[in-house]
Amino acid sequence: MDALIRDILIRVQNGELSEDEAQQQYNQALLEEQSPKESASVQPQEKSVYTRRSIEVIKPCDTPECRLFLFLPFGFGNETVSWAWKNAFEATNNVEVWVIGADDINQWPDLVEHLSEKMRALCDLPFVVYGHSMGGIVAYEVLVALEQKYQLSPEVFIPSSVPPPGVFERLNVLAPFYNINDDMSMDECRQLLEKSQVILPINSGVKSMSDEAMQCDIDLIKRYKYAHNKTDLSCPLFAFQANNDILVKDPISVSLWKDYSTGDFFFQEIEGTHLYFMNPPRSVFSSIQSLIEKRISAKQSNFKPKVYRLLSFKMGTQEVGVYPYGLAPKGYLIYQSDGKMAAHIWNAAREGDKPLAQAQSNEHNDEESDEQNVEMALSYLSYTGSYQENNGLISHTVDASCDPNFVDDTLVRYYRVNAPYMTLTTAPLTTKDHRQSKCNAHGQLEWQEVDAPAVYAGHPLIGAWDLSSYHEGGLSALGDTPRGILILTEQGYFSMVGIASERSKPINDNFALASNQEIIDAVKSSRSTCGRFEINDDMSITCFVEAGISDSGLKTEIMTYDLADNTLQLSYSAQDSTPSGVATYKKKCP
Repeated sequence: MDALIRDILIRVQNGELSEDEAQQQYNQALLEEQSPKESASVQPQEKSVYTRRSIEVIKPCDTPECRLFLFLPFGFGNETVSWAWKNAFEATNNVEVWVIGADDINQWPDLVEHLSEKMRALCDLPFVVYGHSMGGIVAYEVLVALEQKYQLSPEVFIPSSVPPPGVFERLNVLAPFYNINDDMSMDECRQLLEKSQVILPINSGVKSMSDEAMQCDIDLIKRYKYAHNKTDLSCPLFAFQANNDILVKDPISVSLWKDYSTGDFFFQEIEGTHLYFMNPPRSVFSSIQSLIEKRISAKQSNFKPKVYRLLSFKMGTQEVGVYPYGLAPKGYLIYQSDGKMAAHIWNAAREGDKPLAQAQSNEHNDEESDEQNVEMALSYLSYTGSYQENNGLISHTVDASCDPNFVDDTLVRYYRVNAPYMTLTTAPLTTKDHRQSKCNAHGQLEWQEVDAPAVYAGHPLIGAWDLSSYHEGGLSALGDTPRGILILTEQGYFSMVGIASERSKPINDNFALASNQEIIDAVKSSRSTCGRFEINDDMSITCFVEAGISDSGLKTEIMTYDLADNTLQLSYSAQDSTPSGVATYKKKCP
């Protein structure tokens, strides 16, 4: 049968057969293979010829611009699509084709978690998802997980010959699956499924899946429950329906997919039977290739370097969440066009207007000062460094942070922009839920673009500057070789984060669980502020500090500046109980 399929395909490619003629020859051969006379003489296949369903690249690409993910239907393994789909995209140098699936998992939560975690690593490029029959439902569940957890969404999702989830879940009360019970042998199950043309006969020449894999698929069908909102997907949908499909006869049921995403919806009728996916007509590949080309050509990152204000920050799972900086946190997120960034997040109720003057002395017995510094550290987070953006992912490489654990680390964030809003989602953390079962927790931060004019565009002070020295009261406050970045934006927002290079990390990776002494040491070895600024005519800058950990606390601060030979020096005079200070920035960050 495999040889016959190859021969038919070659004749179609050479123009010797039309698509209709090829389909007729294939159908006739299939009927002959299924005839009782032949089937009686065929012995059961050995397990060595079973096909598997797994995650596999079937058409690799050296420099892909897009990935096509194929989700296979009930009872079919990788080999049923490898040859036809690989050849269809062989001439394209920018599309990589993957089969996504598993044949040894019979619980939906486990299957979705397994596939979404594997797919997440492959979604660093634009991707298109095709799911045929039951594979369309598996694809839908995985896509919902990817979008909810990681803000990852395909360029287009193609459900093929399958009704939407709300309709599909009723299959377990319809024939043939309703007729399958625990007392039936797998041979009896196969015969029932063959009669309903859900799977091919064992003598069809197409390798079948093992009994264990088939049982997993049966369990998934019978256990499926639709439990999402119809607005959980935002990608465009392009539904395919075979015109001679005896399993999904009504195209109206397939068209109901239009209600299962907030994106655009398209529908196309395909020439063929329910099993057309094994050897699709050219129109299928042409449509998919056209979609990919259009989406790639139109794909432009909607990420722009801007200043954002924090709206919310939730940490946890989809079921249970906490708010580490309160229900109404504050914060700024700054992205510069030169590749530098800064983030500041704090609890609006923190007592941040107290200076750190006592923290600079050796009076460690001052319990009130210690408690103040611990509270300031745990209710505020800042870090600065460089960033890289790539198709929904932003990587923050941290140069300096008030949290010692962040320094020299790369923090991966998934982003979604819906101007003027941007959602950042952290990579998942393995934790335990209320049942003490392992689960994935993640942080989700909602930001809103700051609407402010670029009043300082072109000013020589604007940009990101590397910290070279930091003195308070004539003493080096952050050691001889401090690290840090000062960012002054065109819109009049600033960020300054500086740390001592010689700085120990807490024993516990979670800064909130560190000892008080470790937290106090971290406070002493860092300085951080953010807010608004104005450049004055007298070579001074007025800073309206909104949050930070500094020697002066929160207040309006006036600093004189000196800019010469690509070196920026900021100086402020002693006020009240706070000492004078000088910060030097040797060069502008590249």
